Amino acid sequence: MNEENIETLRWSGNHLEMIDQRILPEEFTYISYTSAKSVAEGIKSMVIRGAPAIGHEQPSRTRLKRLTHD
Repeated sequence: MNEENIETLRWSGNHLEMIDQRILPEEFTYISYTSAKSVAEGIKSMVIRGAPAIGHEQPSRTRLKRLTHD
């Protein structure tokens, strides 16, 4: 893993990926989200915390709604 290029949130195709901060530092993995509802649940369950989630959530939810007609 190249630590210089770690993205807390990133788009991959038609889904949003967030680092699962609940398992850091023992493991490093992204969780994929394909709907606005699942993004909200990820934030609620503390998969990701803090400003990156809050600042990125609304644009991501809007984009996911367009993709999935959620």
